[in-house]
Amino acid sequence: ITIGFALISILNGVFMQETFKVASSDDEIMMRQKRMERKMHRSKMDKLFKSADIDSNGRVELSELRQVLSNEECQTWLAAQQLSFRDADILFSLLDDGDSALTADELIRGVERLKGPAKALDMALLANQHQAMHLNMVRVMNALKIPDVTEKMLQ
Repeated sequence: ITIGFALISILNGVFMQETFKVASSDDEIMMRQKRMERKMHRSKMDKLFKSADIDSNGRVELSELRQVLSNEECQTWLAAQQLSFRDADILFSLLDDGDSALTADELIRGVERLKGPAKALDMALLANQHQAMHLNMVRVMNALKIPDVTEKMLQ
């Protein structure tokens, strides 16, 4: 009888493992899970926005972000969200669209973009923008008849 129960337990374990493997590869389940993750992220960043918007004007200025990020409890909470921002000035410059204040949407979308490790697409975009900027700089230098110093450095 003991051997019978052991065999049933082993079969049950194998069945459960295969079920979880199939479930994790199901596109519908993965899409639903991603939607839930985004919804949770939005909710958490909305909570952060509301705590950072000290004057309740619907916008977070740099001074407000500095204040909320200086709180150790907030830093720990962010670290639990896989976000570690100790420098409010850098974070603000990465999130701000240029109007010197963050909206809830800027915070939510910007932090989502910054969350986790850099992706290959991010690196390719950065390399592409760097190359375009270099070409523009060479064109300006040529128009101003300034010698290209990078050629001299390579020689």
